[in-house]
Amino acid sequence: GDSGNTFISGNIISSFPTLNSYAIDNQIVDIAQTTDRHEKEVSVLLSDNKFSVMDAHLNLISQFSVPQSPESFSLDNIFCDDVNYILFTNGNEIEGRNITGAYAENFLIRDPKGIGFRGLPLTTFDELFAGTSDGRIFAFNKKNGKVVDGFPISFGEPISTMMLTRHNNQCIVVGEKTFAVYQVSEYSILNVSWGEENSNLRNSSFNGGWTVDNPNPEFFPKTKAYNWPNPVYDGQTFIRYYVSEDSKINIKIFDLAGDFVAELNNTAIGGMDNETTWNVNNIQSGVYFARVEATGNSGKSESTIIKIAIVK
Repeated sequence: GDSGNTFISGNIISSFPTLNSYAIDNQIVDIAQTTDRHEKEVSVLLSDNKFSVMDAHLNLISQFSVPQSPESFSLDNIFCDDVNYILFTNGNEIEGRNITGAYAENFLIRDPKGIGFRGLPLTTFDELFAGTSDGRIFAFNKKNGKVVDGFPISFGEPISTMMLTRHNNQCIVVGEKTFAVYQVSEYSILNVSWGEENSNLRNSSFNGGWTVDNPNPEFFPKTKAYNWPNPVYDGQTFIRYYVSEDSKINIKIFDLAGDFVAELNNTAIGGMDNETTWNVNNIQSGVYFARVEATGNSGKSESTIIKIAIVK
């Protein structure tokens, strides 16, 4: 009901705060669930252009905004490693973000014609399927972003929705006036992971997460600390790092003369990449050094220094 309680035969079986407690300012557009690296349930909510990630007790884990307002999203383990990503179309691009809001590394899928994608990205073990505003159906290799042989397929009109069947390797496409079924694989099983709106025929909006038998033992790998883009030509850059446990992040930035320029603080979720944004609109061109220090909940602390070039 409106109180946020769940009822079966009049008996309250669970109770939780209303979502207003989490400063979700707009109407919820979509919601889906997965599990984290500890196999604990995680919920992802989309509200206008904001994603909110909560644990099973509705404690807020993270919240981040995106440039546009996606209509929906899917969840997928893009690289078959230890992270599930939030996938959505964003105009001319398909974006992948982990639950901290950090971009999937080297994952950039663009419409070659620049017209733009429409609707929900669908995924199998190896491929990502998406439709465009002018009626092209794409299949991309998730690992390298290249277009799969035989694609794109021309549907001939704007695509409203698509669906991947799990048993006969077909792609069902619905347009504004036309309905079509394509055989997309004749020999191998597609191994569909997110095949339609709300994931599957059960409308579960669920994609199981990951289990890591041998997680990265390094608390703060120096090779995974860097900024992108680098050099920085626009107004911001993203300082990226990995920590194996939940941590506090402190970043101090200095110029070549050793003078202090800026300080940034953040919290990082363990077991995945995290990012801190540095706004450089008021920073002059030049080379800067950023000392990135991570202090874990266990008390361990490590740091590294990265070089950032700004060109204006």
